[in-house]
Amino acid sequence: VGGKNASLGEMMHHFNELNLNLPPGYALTTEAHKDFINENELGTYIQNILKKKDLRDIKELHVIGQSIRKKILSSQLSKSIKEASAIAWHNLKRNTDQSFSVAVRSSATAEDLPNASFAGQQESYLNISNVDEINKAILSVYASLFTNRAISYREHNNFDHNQVSMAICIQQMVRSDLSSSGVMFTVDAESGCKDLIVINSSFGLGESIVQGLVNPDEFYLFKPSLRKNKLPIIRKNMGNKTTKMIFTKD
Repeated sequence: VGGKNASLGEMMHHFNELNLNLPPGYALTTEAHKDFINENELGTYIQNILKKKDLRDIKELHVIGQSIRKKILSSQLSKSIKEASAIAWHNLKRNTDQSFSVAVRSSATAEDLPNASFAGQQESYLNISNVDEINKAILSVYASLFTNRAISYREHNNFDHNQVSMAICIQQMVRSDLSSSGVMFTVDAESGCKDLIVINSSFGLGESIVQGLVNPDEFYLFKPSLRKNKLPIIRKNMGNKTTKMIFTKD
């Protein structure tokens, strides 16, 4: 199910034990991706087009990436994938209000490895509210496995392009545009300190933080203080938060 789905599954398990909520969803597995590649005979096409070209040439890389993505986007999802996804969607949508929507998120098999990190190289799509749009987003996520940056990174790190598979996470969205959201690191990425939690937060959807579109608030929390039920915040910086990403009907 890829790194992201696997982590969400573990989180769901532990959250249930603690009576905490996590937005529900379902996963489209790497087997579905492999079936899609085989049924549309994309494996040989991708292998041949990449083998013939000089991927160090930026212009050539652009043409190759565009050709592969176009080929994937013009391919068809199988009837079995569409039916399985539709059933899961309707089960997820049951007993929810009319504003229900999901995020269609990439979950590649090679995201965070000891010697390489593919995280953030593939696309995710927000505010999807019907089965047809989900199917389009699935194709777009598959195509994003061959962005120019992803192709170049795999080539530079000697990864076989046909050995990286894509799973997909389809997860209910939270209306954080009505409040605030953010990103939390359970270890300080800059210093490597394992006793620190770093939280970046801003108004609206968290995508604005992920894309670097906003200067967010920043909080540093000390884990030992949390364990002792003491005030854990040891530093906080207020960002200007001049932009806010919200839901729209489009």
